[in-house]
Amino acid sequence: MNDNADPILNSNYVLDIVRQFVPDTGDTAIRVDEQGGTARTYHIDGGITLKVLRPNRVKTATYIEREVFLLKQLEKNGVMNIPRALGFGKSDTLEYNCMTTIPGAAVRFSELTPKQREDMLYKLGKTLYQIHNIDLKPFYESGLNFKAFTTDVDIQKQVWHYFNLAINRMAAKLTQAEKAKAKAEAEKYISKIKNINAKMRHADPSDEHTFAEKGKYTGLIDFGDAYITHPAFDLRRWPHRDRPALMKGYLNVGDVEDSFLPVCESIFSVENILEELSKKL
Repeated sequence: MNDNADPILNSNYVLDIVRQFVPDTGDTAIRVDEQGGTARTYHIDGGITLKVLRPNRVKTATYIEREVFLLKQLEKNGVMNIPRALGFGKSDTLEYNCMTTIPGAAVRFSELTPKQREDMLYKLGKTLYQIHNIDLKPFYESGLNFKAFTTDVDIQKQVWHYFNLAINRMAAKLTQAEKAKAKAEAEKYISKIKNINAKMRHADPSDEHTFAEKGKYTGLIDFGDAYITHPAFDLRRWPHRDRPALMKGYLNVGDVEDSFLPVCESIFSVENILEELSKKL
């Protein structure tokens, strides 16, 4: 390890950390995944990943600990196609999470046929249902400060937040009349968001964090930003054309509360307003 603010760790240092949790790890090849985000990951042959928080990009003091806690709760509840947490800790100023590797590559960089993509989305939907329906009591009792948005007003504010961010990005190319019309249409749908039932949310189950190998879905990664809110915010990470397959898998796993589909429809409708606006630019 060196004194740089954001060092790429040398192989021996990485392996020393991993051997705390997987003692039989030998000298082996390591692939560094440099995505430029909050964390850097080191993939060790044999199916082990070491995720290290980048010291100059730390979001919160409990980021790693929260991720590990969630992964262990998901494993305890039999959720498939997710990394298994093997151990976490600190070394000097670095925080790390040692876990199993989800094989394959991000869907964003995978070539899938239409049928393979449909099957991938169906299986991802099943994974998301399992994540969303985990018991929240252990998280509230953990003391790890999982963010929670649990009321109708909370969810409405979140939708307005996303809506305003998108409108502001397009503002220079929109007339005042177009912005006013979009806001009025959004208001109709957002006002219908009622009787929500908050669940654990992955935060970004997009094609960047959904993995596939040889055309088949293998799993979901990166749980560090998970928080409690309405499940629709995860489902909206996929475009309109992908949602039928995603929702089919989701609804195939188990029951949903009466308000689930109406709230999803309202949130998706706001997305559609923004999508239609963007097509005009």
